[in-house]
Amino acid sequence: IQVCRAGGEGAVDHLARPFDDGARRRALGDLDAGDLDAAATLLDSVIDHLVAEERLGLIEHHVDQFPPATLLGYDKVFNAAVIAYGFRRAFDKANNLLELRDRDLDENRAGPRERGLHNHARLFVLAAQDRVQELGEVALESMGQLSERDGFKLAVAYNGRALYLVAQAQFEEAREILLKARPLHDLDGSLFGQAYQEAVHSMVLSQQGRVSDAIRGLSTALRRTEEEASGSASAGSAIAAYLVEALYEQNRLEEAEALIHDYAPLAEQQAIADAVAVMVQSTARMAFNRGEEGEAEDLLDRAIYLGYRHALPRIVDYARAELVRQSTLKG
Repeated sequence: IQVCRAGGEGAVDHLARPFDDGARRRALGDLDAGDLDAAATLLDSVIDHLVAEERLGLIEHHVDQFPPATLLGYDKVFNAAVIAYGFRRAFDKANNLLELRDRDLDENRAGPRERGLHNHARLFVLAAQDRVQELGEVALESMGQLSERDGFKLAVAYNGRALYLVAQAQFEEAREILLKARPLHDLDGSLFGQAYQEAVHSMVLSQQGRVSDAIRGLSTALRRTEEEASGSASAGSAIAAYLVEALYEQNRLEEAEALIHDYAPLAEQQAIADAVAVMVQSTARMAFNRGEEGEAEDLLDRAIYLGYRHALPRIVDYARAELVRQSTLKG
C-alpha cells in the first residue's frame, strides 16, 4: 500500500526485487564485446542498487568504460556516474557530465520534473564539493520540482536543504525537513540516503547540546547500515565520523578508537568534507591527549594535504584551527 501511495510499483521496483548481479556481469560481457548499448541497457536495470548500497568505486569502474554521449542516453547510469564521480572526488568528470546534460535539457526544452531529476544528481556533486550555499539553493528548487512519487530523489533534496539550514544555525527547520526525508529513504531502502539523513540529524542534535541523543541515533543507524549493507564497504562512514566526535565528547575513547580503525580510511576516501574534517579532528585530539603529539600533527598535515588536493577548504580550516589549539595547549 505504501509503495502504491508513493507512486506505484515503478517508483521502487528496482529495490523490490533481489539484486540481479548476473545482469551486471552480462553487461561487462557486452562491454568486452564492444556492444555499448546492450551493456548500458543491462547496467541501467541494476545500477540503482549499487547507488543505494554506496558501491561507488564499482560504479566508477563501470561507467569509465562508456563515452559520455552513450551515458546521456541512459538516465539511471548517467545519474549514477555523476554521483559516483562526485563522491569519489573526480569533480571534473562529474561536472563535465552535468554540463552535457544541461545542454541536452536546454535543447529539448525540458519540463520541471526533468530538471528536478537532473538537480538530484547535481546535489551529490555540490555536497561532495562542500558548496553549501549552492546546495541549499538547488535543494530548495528540487523540492518544488519533485514529488513523493520520486521517493529517494526527493529525500536527497531534503537532506541537502537540511545540511544548508544547519550551516545557517536554523536547527529546528532542518529537523522538520529531515523528518520528511526519513520515511522516503526507508521506503526506498537507500542506505546511502539514510546514512546522510542520520548524519545531518546528528549535527542538529549535537549543536543543541543533545549529545546522548545524537549517539543513540547514530549508533542505531550505523548498526542498521552494517547489517544491511550487502557488501557495501563504505556505507556509513559519515555516520561513523559524527559518532566518533560524539563519543569523544563523552570520553568513550575505546569505542571511538574502534570506529576510527574501521571507518577513517573510508571517510577520507568518499565522505563529505565536514565528516572528513570531524573524523580527523577527533582522531588528532585523541592522539594529542595520549601524548602522541607527532602523530597528531601528522594527521592534521594529512588533512591539510587532502583539503588542498581536492579543493575542500573546510578540511584545511578545521586542521589549521586544531593545530592552533594544540600549540596553545603546549604553551
